[in-house]
Amino acid sequence: VSFAISAFDKYTGSTNQNGIYSALLFNNNKLISGFEMDSISYDETRYLNAHIDFKTKNNGGPFLQYLFPLPGYRNGIYRTAKGENGNILLRSDEENNIAIIVSDAEGNESTLKFSISGTAGEENRRTFTGPKFEPNNINVFENDKVSFYMKDSAVYDSFHFRFREIVSATLNPPFQLQDDEIPVQQYYPIKIKGQFNIEDSGKVEMKMVSHNRTKYRKASYKNGWYEASFRDFGVFQLVLDKVPPVVRPLWGFHDGSNVSGMKQIAFSAIDNTDEIVDFTGLLDGQWLLFSNDKGKTFTYRFDKYCTPGEHTLELIVKDIVGNETRKTYRFTN
Repeated sequence: VSFAISAFDKYTGSTNQNGIYSALLFNNNKLISGFEMDSISYDETRYLNAHIDFKTKNNGGPFLQYLFPLPGYRNGIYRTAKGENGNILLRSDEENNIAIIVSDAEGNESTLKFSISGTAGEENRRTFTGPKFEPNNINVFENDKVSFYMKDSAVYDSFHFRFREIVSATLNPPFQLQDDEIPVQQYYPIKIKGQFNIEDSGKVEMKMVSHNRTKYRKASYKNGWYEASFRDFGVFQLVLDKVPPVVRPLWGFHDGSNVSGMKQIAFSAIDNTDEIVDFTGLLDGQWLLFSNDKGKTFTYRFDKYCTPGEHTLELIVKDIVGNETRKTYRFTN
């Protein structure tokens, strides 16, 4: 068996529930394993998915922090005693006196103690189907419709991979690759056999639905297969996109406006895939700075480059497969 905990820390004068600094697991007074949140580089932050029980959190549960490193967790915050891996073997003739010591950065501690032991009986074996994926190994799946490979650092723990073609009336059906309860550390390339006219090959996207979110990537074409990279499991499907983005002026601006009393103008840019890759504004042929805070609104605040007089504003908006919309507005400042 192995253990995970739900724990929080408070500091004097506040009721906030903060993260803990360290946790150590002891069995019969012997240190087994634990972790210490001393320093975490930016490149390590995605390993949060290997530090918590990902399935529990993904299903709306609490953060359960493992007291042991998963086999695919590299470096990071964990420490294990020599000859230990964080697991405890239960025997029917032996009692295990467990102590979990949790501390903050100032050394204040709380201790949880309990005893466990095994019971004699027949081993309960489960039957699994599908290829076994293992951490620290290159894992590959392929058939006549889907193929992908994952680097040896892509998964954290062993599991039996599940694949399913979802019944659909479309020529390019969706495929279930495992499920979104298994976390992935790195991007991996997925290839799907596509049924499209060759002249449309540059307009094909790969769609992924995972964790209740939908993402699109432009799919590169080679010999009937389309490829894109993701770092989640979920449902994948090829889609043809020939629809250009839709651009609309906001806040009362329109072609022929007098903007002398306005401080800024804005436009919404919406694509059927929600993926705008380029929004270019040209004022009288010169590039113009539009701001965008990761939303669908692009804003230009009037500055010295928009002098008094008549102007022409051209907008060029593109999605991930190059579908383009051009709009021209004439206005007076």
